[in-house]
Amino acid sequence: MAKDSTLASRLPREIELDDGTGTYDKIFRSGNALLVSVNEDKVGLLKEGGNVNVVNNPPNLDIPLSDHKDYIINALQPIRGTPVEDLSSYSIAAGEIKDITKSNLDGYSALMVTVKATYDPSATAGLRVRWLYSPDGTTFDSPEDAEDKGRYEDLTFDAGATRVRTILIPIFAPHVKIQLVNLDSTYAVTVSMWSWVYR
Repeated sequence: MAKDSTLASRLPREIELDDGTGTYDKIFRSGNALLVSVNEDKVGLLKEGGNVNVVNNPPNLDIPLSDHKDYIINALQPIRGTPVEDLSSYSIAAGEIKDITKSNLDGYSALMVTVKATYDPSATAGLRVRWLYSPDGTTFDSPEDAEDKGRYEDLTFDAGATRVRTILIPIFAPHVKIQLVNLDSTYAVTVSMWSWVYR
């Protein structure tokens, strides 16, 4: 509340208080009301006639910040959703794409995705994880434009090996399509994927 110094200067230092408690210390404006600070424990509401109704100061107004420590810590901690297994040992054919769409993401700030890829011993290329945004769940970014903006990550590749990567995807829209792209044009890749959200 800001101090109303103009009005305060016009008021007598001694004003009549309904409970007879003497003088006011400061006067503040709160919306259309005027509050008079009487002492540490009481606050008055100024009435048109110049009298002040004095009430006990609510006990929750002057609480040290340290008393709110647990609340502040909990409020600042990220809220992580429960991981969901989206794919389990799923085979993506040579040169093909597997789409997984995440919707109803309003209120979340990030999507985490862990992808596990096992390559064929004769494969010559690995797996790409690409994400596309949509405002309505129907119109998504084109893959070319998503890649132009760097919205993809390639897992490292070694023929016959298994690679695992966790990827942070910022949530800029209520719908996100995750595309798992098999970059190998000859051999399938076996993929598992988990995802979870953060507030």
